[in-house]
Amino acid sequence: MITRLLTSVTPWLLALLIGVAVYQGMQSMRYETERDRAMERVERAELRAEALQRGMEWQRDQLAATREALTIRDEQLATITREIRASQAELDNLERSDAATADWSDQPVPDPVRRWVRDLPAAGAGDPDAEHP
Repeated sequence: MITRLLTSVTPWLLALLIGVAVYQGMQSMRYETERDRAMERVERAELRAEALQRGMEWQRDQLAATREALTIRDEQLATITREIRASQAELDNLERSDAATADWSDQPVPDPVRRWVRDLPAAGAGDPDAEHP
């Protein structure tokens, strides 16, 4: 009886085991494919992140260079402003203290003198002893 029962159950059990093995093999292939795709996505994301990081570093470098240039410009503007104010104060003082200068300052400046004064910074670069045409 047991032998007969085992003989009739064995093919079904064997078929069931083969079915389970085939199903697990197919699932394993599917999971392997999904894993490979996920790994490719991770690699692409890492490459994108690397490129974005390089871009951010470049932008930080540019920002630092711009800040430095603006700081230098601000210092130069402050120096120029101080020089203009000092020159204006000297001129105002000269107009108040010297009658001839006060009379002259009321007159229009001749064009050749105006051009000469405008060329002073370029020609002498702030050197008061520099010769001018």
